[in-house]
Amino acid sequence: MTGSDLRQRPYAPADAAGLAAMFNALEEHVGFPPSSTPGQLGQYLTTALADPERDSTLRLDADGRIVAAGLVIAPPAGGDRVWLFGGVLPDRRAAGVGRELLRWQFDRAARMRGASGADGAWTAHATTPVQDEAAIRLYRRAGMTASRYWTGMSAPTAGARPVPLPDGLRADSYQPGFARALYAADTEAFAGHFATQVHDYERWAARNVERNTFLPELCVLVFDGDELAGYIVPHRGVDPGTVYIGHLGVRKPWRRRGLATCMLKTLLATAAGAGWHSVRLQVDADNAHGATGVYERIGFTATTRTVTYELAVEMSADD
Repeated sequence: MTGSDLRQRPYAPADAAGLAAMFNALEEHVGFPPSSTPGQLGQYLTTALADPERDSTLRLDADGRIVAAGLVIAPPAGGDRVWLFGGVLPDRRAAGVGRELLRWQFDRAARMRGASGADGAWTAHATTPVQDEAAIRLYRRAGMTASRYWTGMSAPTAGARPVPLPDGLRADSYQPGFARALYAADTEAFAGHFATQVHDYERWAARNVERNTFLPELCVLVFDGDELAGYIVPHRGVDPGTVYIGHLGVRKPWRRRGLATCMLKTLLATAAGAGWHSVRLQVDADNAHGATGVYERIGFTATTRTVTYELAVEMSADD
């Protein structure tokens, strides 16, 4: 089967369900649990796609099913990393559709860079499960190289007990008035981490504390006086009863005091009391602060492994 029978058009909000189904099918094909819902994906793309008409392309079969997609997420102002999302359903592979979409994504990224007027180098990133050999072959043939590995981890909440915070620190419940302090702490805590880019407050808030999956009642905030020292931003996972940790950070002055462990145990215990059965997160396998070991000691175990490939973005002035 070739790709010539497929219709092509950009993404629209009404496509969220079909696109989520495609992404879930790709994950299930390699043994991953599905991670997309129409609501969550649609809300994310509303803020992530700067211009859906130009930054996305879908391929649909005769029944209107989305069988392939390419999305290009532009960096924020001053950023230099473009994220490429998409894929081709297994039953439509080996027809050149994946190569066509990846070429289109590279071209769109080059046009973005040209239109930005930025002088510095840009890099395109794409992430895939390590088991997806077809996607990895595609990236390698395009000249992309593996730059980072990520581990998905999960822990049961049953039997979890909170532990006291380090001396001088106190916990507080999330309130909307804490949002900007949380944004500032998150930006500071992850400065210099791989692929981290600074988004403006509005976009950060839309993706974190204003999303309909945000669980403020489970949010962990730890203060030293009026200073926010550490935090966990939890969201409702795709699987019923599962909490997903979107952001976890400890600011530099409060590291190496066991604060991350205290916060995670507090979250697990609070989630258990509220009826949630498990907590999931994703960690940089090369994290310099030994985060994987911290999570394992608390009871998290590895469930998935993904890899990010990258390639320098060429310059194009034609937009």
